[in-house]
Amino acid sequence: MSRFTLRILTLALVLTLLAACSQEPSGPRQHEEPGTVFGHAGAPTPPLAMALLLVDPEDAFISLSPESLIEVVEGVYVGEVSAIGTDGEVTLRFPDAADIPSTLLRPAESLAYTASSFGFTCNLEASDPTARVTAIGVESLIFYAGVVFFTVEGAAPGIVLADDSPFPPPSPSAAASMRFQTWTYANKPVSIVSDPEFCGDPTDPPTLKVDVDLTEGWNRLEWAYIFDGDDLAAMEIRNSTATELFFHFGTP
Repeated sequence: MSRFTLRILTLALVLTLLAACSQEPSGPRQHEEPGTVFGHAGAPTPPLAMALLLVDPEDAFISLSPESLIEVVEGVYVGEVSAIGTDGEVTLRFPDAADIPSTLLRPAESLAYTASSFGFTCNLEASDPTARVTAIGVESLIFYAGVVFFTVEGAAPGIVLADDSPFPPPSPSAAASMRFQTWTYANKPVSIVSDPEFCGDPTDPPTLKVDVDLTEGWNRLEWAYIFDGDDLAAMEIRNSTATELFFHFGTP
């Protein structure tokens, strides 16, 4: 099993996290984003709550505060839990800067962990080499930073899209119109681009393009997929173009 695969949590842990959800925060929240949950209606075990999912690919940290990040398995962190309304409405809440473990922050040119895990031979260039960010990536349809859903049976990651397109898509090429949402935290403004523009070998796709402008704080980004027929030709990481968020539960 990949170290990025979120293992099923025990019911006891789920109940603990839900209890933490009901506690009032000690101060103003830095960032939160509302959206709608899809796939929950009629599910055998519908989700009760949702939280931010962060992955540290290289280190570990344990936080005991219910309002900050909690490490649930090695290198996998869950943020503040938000209850899902009966209408599917939910607000995704993000940790304050002070609650982000220093081990989760990495040099800005290391933003896209997928670049190394896929073996791309290219560099990311940062306008400010002193800027630090949280990593983003994708592994087996788990996007991080992403979301995790909680049911009475445990927990499972979800997919965040910019529209209400069905997921999984009816065909591989249908994913070309999907915009998969993710987030990164930056400790200062920075622009990050890939060099060359598309990383990797075009004769051995997929390749990867990165072109983002980050402000200090939490930034929403998106993954876009470029297909050649039914074959994945390239992936692109860019600033989010979403006007709404759709959290998909029950994804494979």
